[in-house]
Amino acid sequence: MKKIFVITLLALSILTPGAFLLAQSNTPVAPKLDYSGFVNCDGVITKGEEGRKTKCDFAALIALVQKMINWLFYISIPVATVLFAYAGLLYLSGQKGKIDTAKAIFLSVAIGFIIMLVAWFAVSTILRWFASPDSGATTLIGTK
Repeated sequence: MKKIFVITLLALSILTPGAFLLAQSNTPVAPKLDYSGFVNCDGVITKGEEGRKTKCDFAALIALVQKMINWLFYISIPVATVLFAYAGLLYLSGQKGKIDTAKAIFLSVAIGFIIMLVAWFAVSTILRWFASPDSGATTLIGTK
């Protein structure tokens, strides 16, 4: 019982001062924009919103598509690694049926990863060529 009381007191002593420090601020602080997600634009920008400077236009859409493709590519690497490891474990079992399954998994994952790598490279290259800010393609939509 004494141990639970000490842990609770320690947790409260760590968490409480931060709340008091934030409560004493007299100046209103505008929330900082977080661009850590997929969408890197601010939507409709109205007067008085100095922190919102990135317009949602065609360039922002292309950047969003490229971020999603890169994210899928980065997710596929650990998935392929896990499948290769699983196939390796099946291969090491020494049973004829499991060895055949392992060979099929190795081949399927290798072909799928190569196709995905070539597609990622092609799409990234096309986006870099045709949708770069210097090409003028991103300024055709949304001009006034």
